[in-house]
Amino acid sequence: MWAIALAGLHFGQEWSGERSEAYLQLVSAVIIVAIAAWMVWRTWREQNSEHDHHHHHHDEPRHLAFAGYSLSLEILEDGVPPRWRIRSESGALPAVGDVGVVTIRPDGSEQRFGFVVSQNCLESTEEIPEPH
Repeated sequence: MWAIALAGLHFGQEWSGERSEAYLQLVSAVIIVAIAAWMVWRTWREQNSEHDHHHHHHDEPRHLAFAGYSLSLEILEDGVPPRWRIRSESGALPAVGDVGVVTIRPDGSEQRFGFVVSQNCLESTEEIPEPH
C-alpha cells in the first residue's frame, strides 16, 4: 500500500487534475462495470448451483427400523442415474426379497422398486424418474 502511495506522489506531480480527470473517470467506470458484471455472473452461477444442488443432492438419508435392522434410505445419483440405496448401520442387510420401496406421485400413480445387493448396500434395480 505504501509503495503505491509513494509512486502516486512521485509520478502524480507531473499530472494536472484537469488533464487526468477524464482518464480517471473512464478507469473508474470500467472498474465499476467490471465489478457489476462479476456480481451478475456470480449471482447467476449461485442460483444455478442451488438448482443443481437441489436436483442432484438430496436431504440427509432417512433412517428406518425394519425387522430388527437399523437402515438408512437415500437417493444415489452422483455421476450415475438416480437409484434408491439402502445401507445398514450395523452392516447386516435384510434379504433382497424382503425389501421394497413404493413411491406415490402427486397424480396418485405408484411405482414399486426392487433391490439388488451392490457394494455393501442394497440398490434399486430401476431408476427413479424425475422429479424425485
